[in-house]
Amino acid sequence: MGLFGPLSRLQSRVVRFTWSWAIVFVPIETYLVSLRRGRPYAEGLLATGWAWTTAVFWRATNLRYEIARDGEPLDFRSLELWLAPVFTLMAGAALAGSVVLLLNRDGPAA
Repeated sequence: MGLFGPLSRLQSRVVRFTWSWAIVFVPIETYLVSLRRGRPYAEGLLATGWAWTTAVFWRATNLRYEIARDGEPLDFRSLELWLAPVFTLMAGAALAGSVVLLLNRDGPAA
């Protein structure tokens, strides 16, 4: 196989890992920066970021189960079938929390 094959797979995995963490980090950092600067749309940015992240994780989870159903190998075998739904649930919980923040940003109605 040569050295190029393993390096190419490593590069692909590092790129995927980097984008995965960017997907998680960007909504949180955007919210914190907007909140510190007193911008009124901080909660909306956070909810939008987590909605997108949850959708991406949902799609990734479905894709892994389709690949497994078709009998094709997964990079991390059955670990992906466990972690993908866990990450999707975590993103969904963050989405729910950000929607609560968005709906209550002006405080409770009098």
